[in-house]
Amino acid sequence: VSSEELNSIGEISIALMDGSGYIAETTVCHELHCNTGRHLYIDHYYPNMTEDQRLREEPHIDHCLEYMCEVTMCRGDTPLS
Repeated sequence: VSSEELNSIGEISIALMDGSGYIAETTVCHELHCNTGRHLYIDHYYPNMTEDQRLREEPHIDHCLEYMCEVTMCRGDTPLS
């Protein structure tokens, strides 16, 4: 996306190496990524991950759990099921 588009939605991102814009994804893709459960089952999905890699992944795991809680609280459906 362009810097103007990024500013209009109030987000920050990483610039593309060719200078043509910034990385962005649709919200649904972000939600699906955070909802896969791979972060909760690291040993299963990443059996060869080192302890250092695991420590670097912790903030990402925290982000996904916090993000999914936020999504649920903001758009939670109230009908009984």
